[in-house]
Amino acid sequence: LNCTSALCCFVPVGLIQRFLVLQVNIPRCCDFSAELVITDPEHLKRRLHFSTVHKELSATLLHAKIPLTELKRDTWSTLCIDLASWTGKLFKGFLTLDGITLFATCKVRRIFTMKTDPGKMSDDGNAFGV
Repeated sequence: LNCTSALCCFVPVGLIQRFLVLQVNIPRCCDFSAELVITDPEHLKRRLHFSTVHKELSATLLHAKIPLTELKRDTWSTLCIDLASWTGKLFKGFLTLDGITLFATCKVRRIFTMKTDPGKMSDDGNAFGV
């Protein structure tokens, strides 16, 4: 998948696995954002917005802005997001991942979920957890 517009894609899903993994290649001159829509155990929709634009973490009742400060450019990187951990700290937990929206000019190799912590996804040092 090669994303070239400001709003890359919205993928409606209903996933229950704890770890979201994105393999992306972001050009040096471009920003990257991923917005995740989750449902908490009380069936409220909440949004996690991970972005290279954000400088510090901020959260409201239904929305959180999370900085991606160490994202490598011009190389394939693997981002592993622990949904249960983030939503447990910021909201009331995690029930399902309902949507993924990417706002970027980038290349996407894979997006998938895992039940258990994948740890380091590769030996090249380009994998990191968020």
